[in-house]
Amino acid sequence: MNLLRRRHGFTLIELLIVIGVVSVLAALILPALSKGRDHARSADCVSRMRQLAMAVWLYAEENSGTLPRESYHANGVELNFWSQLSNPSSKDVWYNAVPRELGIWPASDFAYPAARQDFYRRNIQFQCPAAVFPKDASTQPVAFFSLAMNSKLILAPRSTMHLGSVVKPSSTVLFLDNRVQSNEPKADPLQIDESLGQPSSFANRFSIRHRQQGNLAFVDGSVRPHRGSQVVTHGGAIMPQTEVIWTADPTIDPNFAF
Repeated sequence: MNLLRRRHGFTLIELLIVIGVVSVLAALILPALSKGRDHARSADCVSRMRQLAMAVWLYAEENSGTLPRESYHANGVELNFWSQLSNPSSKDVWYNAVPRELGIWPASDFAYPAARQDFYRRNIQFQCPAAVFPKDASTQPVAFFSLAMNSKLILAPRSTMHLGSVVKPSSTVLFLDNRVQSNEPKADPLQIDESLGQPSSFANRFSIRHRQQGNLAFVDGSVRPHRGSQVVTHGGAIMPQTEVIWTADPTIDPNFAF
């Protein structure tokens, strides 16, 4: 008597159907996972900015109400070399002074070549977790900052200022998402591509790395996401200054202030 053997395994058609179903499910699930990851990183960035802003207040309370300096350089708007970060004269620059208020390593502690790679890890408190740095960042002689202090807050010839001098703390920028690579999306087509990753910057280097939005921390400690069009126009700050203010005195045009 002939017995029919029960077939095991898939036919080619069945296998193609399974592959098709899996592909459809992946197409539905992966974007949702990516969106969820992006939202989590944006929320983490907001939290980090809020802590930085609060640490600035703590620093000011301990230093007669004055702000930490924006950069090693007096004008604030230059890339900082690792040798400058670790220079004793930089202890009152925000990237060294503010982390100490939070009980974490200051930027100067990463100046050793063996430690520089750790400076760009997602868990570093004063970096945005969504930032993507140049592949050779850890071998560069300069340090890149994906979160930066507002370079228009302390204007020359001053190297610091009293926190109480800010006219509108709830609208005046203290920290911002900062572009670190020229291939990052621009908030405005006319934004510059030079010297990205400075420790202090303003609208011309504002980053929209969080799904076409970027975070701004304000002097009062609040942090809010903004679209590029809310922050930048013609490559610079929007005038007159209303919702987003870059200078302590909002009547001063930050696009021409140094």
